[in-house]
Order: sequence, then C-alpha cells, then structure tokens
Amino acid sequence: MIVTKEMGFIPEDTTITRYNPIFIDVHSKPFKIYGVDKKDFSRLPLEVALKTNDAVINNCRTGNGGRIRFRTDSEYVVVHAKIKASKANFHQTQLNASGVDMLIRTDGDWFIPGIALPSQGDGKDYMEYRTTFDPSLGMKDVMLHLPLDSQVEFLSVALREGSVLEECKEYRYTTPIYFYGSSITQGACASKPANTYCAMVSRMLDSDFVNLGFGSGCKGEDGMIDYIREQKMSVFVYDYDHNAPDPDYLKKTHLRGYLRFREKQPDTPVILASKPDYYYDIFTQDINVNNVRRKIIEETFEFALKSGDKNISFIDGKTFYPEETYGFCSVDGCHPNDLGYYFMAKRFSGEIKKYLEG
Repeated sequence: MIVTKEMGFIPEDTTITRYNPIFIDVHSKPFKIYGVDKKDFSRLPLEVALKTNDAVINNCRTGNGGRIRFRTDSEYVVVHAKIKASKANFHQTQLNASGVDMLIRTDGDWFIPGIALPSQGDGKDYMEYRTTFDPSLGMKDVMLHLPLDSQVEFLSVALREGSVLEECKEYRYTTPIYFYGSSITQGACASKPANTYCAMVSRMLDSDFVNLGFGSGCKGEDGMIDYIREQKMSVFVYDYDHNAPDPDYLKKTHLRGYLRFREKQPDTPVILASKPDYYYDIFTQDINVNNVRRKIIEETFEFALKSGDKNISFIDGKTFYPEETYGFCSVDGCHPNDLGYYFMAKRFSGEIKKYLEG
C-alpha cells in the first residue's frame, strides 16, 4: 500500500516536521506485533502475575521480547512512543531499560541502523527518533525491539508520504519458542533489547519467540507453569535455576514444574538449563552451591529420560562460555554481557534447531 495522509496523523508534540512524515499506529495493518499482547504490549496477564510474586507483578507490563515488524521503501523511519520509562540500574544501559532497538534487513542478515531513546527532556513522556537510510536500499524489512524494563503505552511509526508499506516476510518458524527464566533470560545486562540471548536465538533460527524472563521473579510457581503449559509453542526452554532461593526450594519445584507442564504438553520439546555463572555464586559466596543446583536439574533430566521422554534436553550452564573467554562474558560475575549472550544463543539455538527441523 502507499502511505497517505488519510492513513495516519501528526502528533501534537513532535520534533519531526520536515520530509512529509505520516505517523501510523502500529496496531494498524500491515504492521505485525510479536512476543507481547497485541493490545497493550504486556507480556503476561496481570491475573497470572498475581499468582506468583512481586517481581513478576512489577515486570509483567514491560515490553521485553516484543517486536514490531513491517516492510517499507521509505528513506527514513521515525519511532514515536509513549512510555513509562525505567531508570537503568548500575549495570544496565539506558537503551536496554527504556530504548527501542531498530534492525533492518534487505537480502541478507539483520543489521542495526539506529536506536531510539527517551530524549525529549524533563516533563516529556515520549521518545522520538528518526533513522535515515540510503534511498538505494529500496524495500527493506524493519524490526523494532521494545524496551526490556519499561512499559510501552503507545507506539507509532512515521514514514514518508508516498512511500510503500507492506507486511514483513513471516518468520520461518511461526510457532514461538517460549523461554522461562530469570533476569538472565530477561536480558538484564544486554547492551540493547535486540541482544538478549532469546532475541539472538530468534534471529539465528528465524523463529518467533516469547520471553518470560523475570529478574528475581523466576520461582517456578504453579500459577506460572499452569499459564505456560496452556500456550502454543514449538519448544519450551525451562531455564529455571537462578531465582530459586536455595537448593531445597529448587528441588521442591523444578521437577514439579516439568511434570505439570507435561500433563498438558506431553510431546512439546523441553530444554532444561542450569545457570551460566557456574564457577562462583556472587549471592551466597559459595563455590559449591552451583554443583548442588546443577545436580537437581540433572535429576529432573534423568527422571524424564527414564520415564521415556524422547523430547527432552539438558544444557549444562558450565558449557555456555568457551573456557578461555569465561572472564569476558559477564558484567558482574552473574549477568552476561553481549558476548556472553551470544555464546548462550549459539548453544541454545543448536539444540533448538534439532527440534524445529525434526
């Protein structure tokens, strides 16, 4: 379709007035929304979060893992979003916490032409950012990653009047991979939203995904597992280890979570994983606790195998990072940086690919 004035609007409060921009609500066709609720950009219903813990309740409205995809030949794309911005913590970038990450693709791989940050000054509740392209690029796929720690209340995209707007090519694997885990799954210390290990896996495999990573909130409650097991998915990555308060709690809940999931999804591939900061636990200062936790997850895996489960895998957190790079893969000894997430994505994608390709 051709972008016309009738399709969109001009915001009252905007920094972009040149070049004939037409702002279009991303809830309109042909934009497609992935990984979050299509109405309010939340990633978990509040009624489910209320069955878990405060960390999940406070985090369920963030746009983590959410993506907006479309295709255009416009030589610029403007992102205009109203957000409840979260302040970055001591080991997190502001782009990760409250920025929108843009990737484009022509004929090959996705690459990054620009980012959008809340940069309109005090008293402003929106972000706006224009990225300009070489007109010779022609038609290109565009993917916007929503911020990891902020609520997106409204998002529009401005394109040049008269440009072409189409649907983005669909994922190769349209049934999403579901990831459940801690702040590491959420992507706490990735430099930007597109660099969580879940998002990297998605691009490596060309698969849709849902990120149910909750910093300090992944505790394997029945209410959460009962929600997950009702969702349609290609693979379930059960990255549940880090937020169990202690080994005893993990032992009581890890196998139980697997069994509850299998009650409703007996054949869906499940990948169990232990945590990547294997050699040292910065919270307990105990060098042995990770051995105990890892063993508990292994016991779930062994139980599944003995029960005849043919669609089960275990990824040892000890194997995520090459030994010679271990010291370069984390921000704080716990949370991976972009390098650490890349190695995690390579390990997970290799295992997930076996199931997707059958």
